[in-house]
This record gives sequence, structure tokens and C-alpha cells, in this order.
Amino acid sequence: MQVQAGPIQAEVVRALHEAAQAGAPWQNGKAILSRAGSKSLRMADVFESQKDWRHLIRSDRRGGYRLNLD
Repeated sequence: MQVQAGPIQAEVVRALHEAAQAGAPWQNGKAILSRAGSKSLRMADVFESQKDWRHLIRSDRRGGYRLNLD
């Protein structure tokens, strides 16, 4: 899947990738968005321009997110 990401989207993916490499793939979504410079507190709002973003990022439905590396 090829995605044209904005700067905040790219920073979120980079942070989730680093977390996965460090052995802690699940991250708090609000914390990731805040560190990425987003004013939004919802991952869905940040990725609204990417209709298939849920194929790239998984949610535990409790505020945790990770890259879908399976």
C-alpha cells in the first residue's frame, strides 16, 4: 500500500515504528498525537484523508495503537 502522508501522519507512523522496533508496539494514541504536534486527540481525525489507514495502524479500542506489521 502506498500512502502520501502529511507531516503529522508521517511522524505518527515513525513513532509507532520506533516503538515496535523497541519491543513496545502498543502506544497511547493521545500521547503519540501530542508528540507528533497534532492538535487533535483522535487518530481517526489525523488520518481522515487516508481512507485505508486502519490497514496500517491497529487500535485496541482502549486508546492504544500500533503498526499493523503482521
